[in-house]
Amino acid sequence: MSNNERKHGKKMGIEKSRQANLAANQGDWEEAERLYLETLAEFETQDNRRQAAISKAYLGQVVIASKRRDEGCALLQEALEMLRQEPEAAYEISQVEMLIDERCGPFAWLTEDGAIQQLMETIAAFTAASNWDESRRLLDEHPELLSPQADKLFDAMIQYGSGEKQAQIIEQLTTHRDLLRLCRIIGVDDAFKQTVEPPGEP
Repeated sequence: MSNNERKHGKKMGIEKSRQANLAANQGDWEEAERLYLETLAEFETQDNRRQAAISKAYLGQVVIASKRRDEGCALLQEALEMLRQEPEAAYEISQVEMLIDERCGPFAWLTEDGAIQQLMETIAAFTAASNWDESRRLLDEHPELLSPQADKLFDAMIQYGSGEKQAQIIEQLTTHRDLLRLCRIIGVDDAFKQTVEPPGEP
């Protein structure tokens, strides 16, 4: 392939990628997927492995958005392995690793429609539990309470509350948020033991 052909191919690939990004931003996942597949094929033909890996990562995100998480996560993993073979791709590697963590990790479902409302209801049940045994049972049933998303949601709920009527609710939220943070640091068993039996109590 001549230099002129390579430059033309790269230009075409970038243009298709731009169109795919536009389709994705508009929520047209089918069109975005078609364009990213064409972009990927274009860069593979040029043997431009770095751009091919980036295109595959974008394709993975679109496939996940199309409710095919396993397939999309596999594409993201393939893109990551491709990038690891490329010199000076540290930034792209970090971005794809972050995507895999967010979209394919154990709490990835929290990005789905209605998941935040579901998590808020779980937090409400957790903070309203009648005793610590009940709180522990709820945590065992809902490990997503230990997720970064839950911690952010606790903070948002605490900041939103104001006024005397909200004081008790804010105190409950703060206590339970701090308990979950302690769970992440020292483990669930030790955190609950420390909360139920504070140091210095007889």
